[in-house]
Amino acid sequence: MAPTLQSFLVKSLRDSQKMLLADVRAMSNETLSATAGGATRSGFDFLYEVAVVNKRMAARFKGQDPGPSSEGWIMAPEEFRDQEKIASLLEESYEEIAEAVESFDSNRFDEQPIPESTWTYLDLAGLAAIHGVYHDAQLNYIQAMHGDEAVHWM
Repeated sequence: MAPTLQSFLVKSLRDSQKMLLADVRAMSNETLSATAGGATRSGFDFLYEVAVVNKRMAARFKGQDPGPSSEGWIMAPEEFRDQEKIASLLEESYEEIAEAVESFDSNRFDEQPIPESTWTYLDLAGLAAIHGVYHDAQLNYIQAMHGDEAVHWM
């Protein structure tokens, strides 16, 4: 079977999931809690953001309204400031978005699911595929600042 745009997007989501989770699992709670100068978001915060955004996008693909988005930076609640819990939430969120994109009618990719936006379903799927990788780069920087130069997802 020839690859399709839809299968490429699902594979990209799965690759993002694999890379991000490998790095998360290679980090300690202490490292994931670290902030630069105490004023930046921690790894837990932007990992929680990835999970929240994945779940919101999955809802859109399922025809559901995820409700209003939060204003300002998304911060991890205390219950998700744990390496195992954030990894589990990320895994769950990637499963949701990958399954939602995979089962979506690809003939509708050009439709706009958000009334006040020009974004299409294809735009959302593409963003979901790169969003985790974007934040994984931040994790890699935090890892390096703490002496870990390994590439954990290769």
